[in-house]
Amino acid sequence: MKFDDPNCHTIIVLGETGSGKTTLLNALINYCIGIDYRDDFRYYIINENTGKSNYLSQTSTVNVYYIKSWSNHPSLRIIDTPGFGDNTTDNETLNKIHTLFKSEIDFITAVCLVVQSANAKLTKNQEYIFSRVVSIFVKDIEKNILPLITFCDANEPPVIHNLKAPNSFFYDIFHNLEDPWYLKFNNSGFFNKNNDSEIYWKIGFQSFDIFMAKLGKLKKISLNQTNEVLEERKRLHATMEGLLPQLNMGLSKMEEIRRQIRIIEENEDKINGAKNFEIEEEIPDQKRVHCAVGQHTTLCHLCNFTCHKICYIPPSENKRYCASMNNGICTVCPNKCEYTHHSDNEYYYEYTSKKVKRTLEELKNTYVGANKNLSDAKQIIIGLNNEFNIIFVKVFEIQEQLKKCIEKLNQIALKPNVFKSSEEYIDILINSEELEKKEGYKNRIVALKKLKKEHQLINEAFNGQSAIKDLEDFKKIIKMTKMIVLFFKF
Repeated sequence: MKFDDPNCHTIIVLGETGSGKTTLLNALINYCIGIDYRDDFRYYIINENTGKSNYLSQTSTVNVYYIKSWSNHPSLRIIDTPGFGDNTTDNETLNKIHTLFKSEIDFITAVCLVVQSANAKLTKNQEYIFSRVVSIFVKDIEKNILPLITFCDANEPPVIHNLKAPNSFFYDIFHNLEDPWYLKFNNSGFFNKNNDSEIYWKIGFQSFDIFMAKLGKLKKISLNQTNEVLEERKRLHATMEGLLPQLNMGLSKMEEIRRQIRIIEENEDKINGAKNFEIEEEIPDQKRVHCAVGQHTTLCHLCNFTCHKICYIPPSENKRYCASMNNGICTVCPNKCEYTHHSDNEYYYEYTSKKVKRTLEELKNTYVGANKNLSDAKQIIIGLNNEFNIIFVKVFEIQEQLKKCIEKLNQIALKPNVFKSSEEYIDILINSEELEKKEGYKNRIVALKKLKKEHQLINEAFNGQSAIKDLEDFKKIIKMTKMIVLFFKF
């Protein structure tokens, strides 16, 4: 439930395990409450060993702490976001941040990145965490990003050089920040008393003074567009997840048709004179798989297709606001059906393929027409080529659908962190296939690599506009990719 406190500052804090984030947040709480170095007690709002809140139920990976105004400072809301860097929970965490932004948080004053001073190089995990979380915000948040450097001494933190390096995710952001664009802390002075602890305590509290003063100068950023970014990312993720089986089936079918054409060309004489000729082919198949306990999917009953594998819309609600929907129309299922034809289920469809045999008579019934000037084999090849081209156009449309989501994110997101072209997207699919190694992955990789080359040629032609003047010009381009387009219409 949102509350009305116009003077409140809201910060979101993130950092990987070992960055000192937990100790820093505990120190900030003591600073806000007014604890003095000479006091013989300290407050721990977060357990130093477990990283869990001592005061809040751990039903969420996202916790919010509210501190009332004190001294001359306004009130403060702290959003703590543990858990980033684990692919199994990251999407769930982002979903909870989104829910929090829609239900409780209207604006953000600062995005705080906690990093260790001595890091000679930002770890891949840090790069991932920061870019993943920062990427949910709109471009307006750029000047409100603030690194908090822990384990500092009197010298400039070495990690600063890495943040400013041209290959760092932070490089483009750094140039737009106003000084002081980072703050130094040494956590050892907050909770352990030794010869130097009082000095570090004073340095830390001086940094907190600067921190609060900086918050007062920063423009509060509305989360309206950030929620739009989050919605678009959820839609992109659901669309990618839902379209991937269709893409794989299309790629497999294209490879299968190529193989069939080769067999028919090699056996043309047998086909024209035989009756018992058979050809083996792979056709799409599917099986039901039950979800893990507590998980649900979005299923289209008209297409008999899983449109969203793990959906957070409660089973009791309709699917209009499922991430696979755009204005109530599904972006995933083959017929793009309305949400009213979708419902919640405890299973999803896993899409595979199976081998069957087609007889010569079946091939003739499917592809051979009234053209007596061509042999049966030639007509079958033409029919298979026509089928190939229809599938190719469908696969191309799937790529274009994904690119539209990407283009929208590029327009509004600070760090889109998504694929900028269909070729880059295909590279991601190839890497995914190589990692997962699911049945048939080698054939799909071959098909993906061929598709990438074909897309490069065709995209170059379309981007030039004048490069394609008529159907014959287009046929020449297609011929380079060993395809025959018979029914392509402008």
